[in-house]
Amino acid sequence: MDSGLRPRSERKNIRGMPMTVAVALFRNEISPRFDCCAGLVFVEPGASWIEARHATPETEGAESRIQLILQGKTDVFLCGGIRRCDYLRLQSEGVTVIPGLTGPAAERYREYLENRLQPLPVSFGAGRGKGPGVGGPPGRGRCRRKGEKICQDSTRPGRRAKGR
Repeated sequence: MDSGLRPRSERKNIRGMPMTVAVALFRNEISPRFDCCAGLVFVEPGASWIEARHATPETEGAESRIQLILQGKTDVFLCGGIRRCDYLRLQSEGVTVIPGLTGPAAERYREYLENRLQPLPVSFGAGRGKGPGVGGPPGRGRCRRKGEKICQDSTRPGRRAKGR
């Protein structure tokens, strides 16, 4: 992992070239969710944060953001929350993903260069629990708020059945 011999700003990627770092942004902070980030910042080797190249995804969703990262020949990606499938996709393309970050993006980038970055622990869980999710499958005739049976024979939609 970290050799401790030289700062990250002087390290080389597998191709023997200095590393390019991408950061997911929401305003000036690390975006809390990768698939909803407003833009990406690419910091080229030897460049400062002020000289970084900004890119905005053309469409919504994670796929357009992943394509931007891959087109930018990124070696390291700093982000907040990221879906497991996006994490694994970037890893399979040779990008080192450091998830679980919060706070000002420029400060996190500087901490990364100085080997002082403290990411939050990230867990890729199986979701919110067992079953089909909040509210259950559609068509059961249940009120989402209270779990009460809705009167099916009523002329007024949403009227609660008595005694059920």
